[in-house]
Amino acid sequence: MNATPSTMSFFKSLMCRVFGHKYQVSKSYKTEQQEYQCLHCQKEFTTDDNGEIQPLTPKLKRINEVMEKFYIIKQERQAA
Repeated sequence: MNATPSTMSFFKSLMCRVFGHKYQVSKSYKTEQQEYQCLHCQKEFTTDDNGEIQPLTPKLKRINEVMEKFYIIKQERQAA
């Protein structure tokens, strides 16, 4: 009996609902921001200003990238 991909994703999603997500760092920024991905359901998350894990939206992803650019520019100016 072979399980279809939709059935497998349902069970993985159900595991996350019952037991919680299993986070793995997918990207780490120099600004100490991190992006996570759930190993079961493949959803992406990030830390917010309070250090709590929130679902990663395109807006939050862009904020993380812009903050990283500002941090790099600041470090370059301090080094000069």
